[in-house]
Amino acid sequence: MKRRLFAIACFVLVAPFAAVLAAEAGAPMTNPFYAMDTAFQRPGLDAAQQLDLVKDLGYAGIAWHEQAPAQARAAALDAEARGLAMFAIYCAAQVTPAGELTCSPELPALMESLKGRRTIIWLHLGGTGPAIATLTGGEPVVKELRALAETASANGLRIALYPHFGEWTARFADAIRLAKLVGHPALGVTFNLCHCLATGDEQRIPALLEEAAPVLVTATINGADSGVRGADWNRLIQPLNQGSFDVGLVLRELKKIGFTGPIGFQGYGLSGDARSILEPTMARWRELASTGTSASPISLFDGKTFSGWEGDTDRTWRIENGEIVGGSLEANVPRNEFLCTTRPFTNFNLRLKFKLAGKSGFINAGVQFRSQRVKDPPNEMAGYQADIGDPDYWGSIYDEGIRNKTLVKADMAALNRVLKRSDWNEYVIRAEGRRVRLWINGLQTVDYTEPEERRPQWGVIGLQIHGGAVAEARYKDFTLEELPGTAEPR
Repeated sequence: MKRRLFAIACFVLVAPFAAVLAAEAGAPMTNPFYAMDTAFQRPGLDAAQQLDLVKDLGYAGIAWHEQAPAQARAAALDAEARGLAMFAIYCAAQVTPAGELTCSPELPALMESLKGRRTIIWLHLGGTGPAIATLTGGEPVVKELRALAETASANGLRIALYPHFGEWTARFADAIRLAKLVGHPALGVTFNLCHCLATGDEQRIPALLEEAAPVLVTATINGADSGVRGADWNRLIQPLNQGSFDVGLVLRELKKIGFTGPIGFQGYGLSGDARSILEPTMARWRELASTGTSASPISLFDGKTFSGWEGDTDRTWRIENGEIVGGSLEANVPRNEFLCTTRPFTNFNLRLKFKLAGKSGFINAGVQFRSQRVKDPPNEMAGYQADIGDPDYWGSIYDEGIRNKTLVKADMAALNRVLKRSDWNEYVIRAEGRRVRLWINGLQTVDYTEPEERRPQWGVIGLQIHGGAVAEARYKDFTLEELPGTAEPR
């Protein structure tokens, strides 16, 4: 325990230098990774077995829930006996319309019971307080938070405001503003991925993390689907190895701002036993921490030229308003045509937007991946296709030019709830080893593992407009993140 406390103390002293080192390109992330009790307090294991599992799987510690001071101290001691730190404890408070703060009268005693551990007091602020944008710093809640921060500091602890969907500080931006108004070194903020997504701030995450850098104390992450708003926790909280949202984006930004503090895994509401959740999450964390944050996403299209692409750019493919467009709404497309990248890819996470429109014929398009050009006829391709089109091709995987059949179909009843026909939709294609997953507008449509072990799992990416229709397909906003094991074939 003395060694752990010494290491934490050293962190405070060397933080400016650690920030520089952490920002170096290619350096692995060394942030402690802990498990929230929402992920491991589950039937089948007693309390001791749960902590043993967390330790055995390699987590650095735990986050806990608010308890009476003696109970919280006992929980911390149980964790420490296994070499686990209690990184955070989740505590509730309320803010009144008049701007007054109420919390458990035992909170000061709770902080005293955890003295010297540098445990983070997570404070989630419910109630209907005054609009945070109108605060000036003289309100009772600001003064009371400052007083709590002073108590935390006296006990060697810190307070981190915990943004929570549906509460007073639902938005991460509001928590940042409030922490800066309090202006105490022992009070900062937590970045909670699931709550940030729920409030609709997905696109603002990099900017928000940069704004939070001076007051950021910890962050929590989990697998999630992109494009989801509101309290859809089944899609916003998943094991770290699942979901269409690029968690690597968050880690890259944390690395960019020099954040070296602890990062936690949120497991609220997940089904399954603790091991089935924590084990794949730890495996994915190790992968992301070691390699997943090193490579920046690749933009496949510059919005102006066909650089990096090849295909029939004389008659079939054109560029309009930063979009790649194939086909025509004025004339029949005589045959299948593909516009392909000039380099192959193996394991990757590809995002792009597409829009399909047509007047007659077989109105269809798709995105080829791990595919090759064929010689006869030279306009065709062979490989996997993320399909696009009615009646039931959307979100499915079609084996173009090899088995010539749909390998796995999407659930159209579910997909129709998020699909926007004749408008822009987002595809996410994640290919890892022989496993391929597709999402449309944040909804996972298929999860397919190739049964033929000798089938090549590499190739180019191609955009299709299907022949035999008066139709056009538009594609834009391409981003590709290469994943581990991306060496090109020899």
